[in-house]
Amino acid sequence: MQTEPPMQVTSQSILVVEDDPGYRELLELNLTEEGYRVTTAANQTEARDACDKNRYDLVVCDLRLPGKNGIDVVRDLKERTPETSFIVLTALGVRGQAAQAMKDGVDAYLVKGTMTPDSLLQAVREALARNRQRRDDCQPSASSRVDDTPLALVGGSPAIQDIQNRIERLAPFRSPVLITGENGTGKELIAKAIHDHSPSRNGGFAVVRVGSVPCSMLDSELFGYVKGAFPGADINKRGMIEDAVGGTVLFYDIADLPQPLQPKILRVLQRRRLRRLGDSQEREVEVRIICATSRDLWAMTREGLFREDLLSALNVIHIHIPPLRERPEDIPVIAEYLLSRTGGQAGTPDNIMGMGRQPGGSQDALGFGGNRGVGSKRLSPEALKAVMEYPWHGNIRELESVLGRAALLAGEIVQPEHFPREIKPSAPGVTFHIPSDLICLKDVVRQLTEQAEKELITRALSQTNNNRTHAARLLGISHRSLLYKLKEYNIR
Repeated sequence: MQTEPPMQVTSQSILVVEDDPGYRELLELNLTEEGYRVTTAANQTEARDACDKNRYDLVVCDLRLPGKNGIDVVRDLKERTPETSFIVLTALGVRGQAAQAMKDGVDAYLVKGTMTPDSLLQAVREALARNRQRRDDCQPSASSRVDDTPLALVGGSPAIQDIQNRIERLAPFRSPVLITGENGTGKELIAKAIHDHSPSRNGGFAVVRVGSVPCSMLDSELFGYVKGAFPGADINKRGMIEDAVGGTVLFYDIADLPQPLQPKILRVLQRRRLRRLGDSQEREVEVRIICATSRDLWAMTREGLFREDLLSALNVIHIHIPPLRERPEDIPVIAEYLLSRTGGQAGTPDNIMGMGRQPGGSQDALGFGGNRGVGSKRLSPEALKAVMEYPWHGNIRELESVLGRAALLAGEIVQPEHFPREIKPSAPGVTFHIPSDLICLKDVVRQLTEQAEKELITRALSQTNNNRTHAARLLGISHRSLLYKLKEYNIR
């Protein structure tokens, strides 16, 4: 029996239980070529030993093992590894045991006489997708560790209610979705809500942060590669799109997708097919594509930076999330929601879109809702006025950051003095002071410029949670220039 090192926990690991050496080797070869980690066992005893030493995502088990009832073997292994998925193999004309195995919780069965490598791999992918979903369902989310309410996608503004209604209408379909909105508005949350309420919810939800992956690696990360495709490619490897088959892929920052890869994504959208790096064959993939961006793709198309046909294929359903400053009526309930979590774990910008109270505390049609935490902090009227008047260019991300710091400084009531200077009512904008002894126009301009630069740099750093790269982009200067000015003005 071939086994892996004791107590090793692997992702995408499969145990094959088959007494026929030739068939066992064939199964191992097909699965290994797909990049799975495979262990083999010839009988129940070897299978038990393997399950005692390792944890597997999937067991592929023949129902006709020597001297044993296959159903009993499967039941025994399921007791040892209840979190594992199972596929059983049966011979032609002997489907009674397979039907009983399905009743016992087996994910699928395959008939040896008619099974092909493609049907095997398809069943394996689907079983592993269900396995991932079951494990995700057993893991409490960050929000559920704070309270028992689901994450909120409820707001009082017409814009949020419209998004809510559109998610409910479009979720059952597999059409591509394009989500646009400024940074910090909750685009990833919207994508996850669409996935969670779609027929693909039992499949994976993969997030590809396009701008964070080096261009040289993005092709192989998305589409995978075959053995020998490049130096160091020692095995066949599925890409992120294939790993999410039966589920959803979110391309975050789709505007950053390199132009050479744009036709390949278009092919996935139009023909549901992809080709691994170095492969001569195309593979069929059934996956929902959702894309998100804060940039103007239509302007990029006019400038020749983004393919027009790709934009048309993505823009089947378009959801635009308005910035927080355009829906101020949502600010009080979002602020209340964020502060209600300071007693445990603060909310995050990717899982907050807005929370409105439903009559009697009931949830809306999509199952979202929320409750104020016991003993949570609250805003004073003056502090509420300040947050309502501030433009929040960083949207919910900036609001969450500011309220998180304020909650650390405040007692039960958050006052304006707990906010950064630019958010306090007394300082709604940039103000200047000209010393009475300054007469020379050149000296006045220089001093006023320094004051303005200090104020705007401080404001940009606050809005971007001290991310210097984003702050430089917001200011319209290079990262190097920002570093120079931080040192010049001793801003930390």
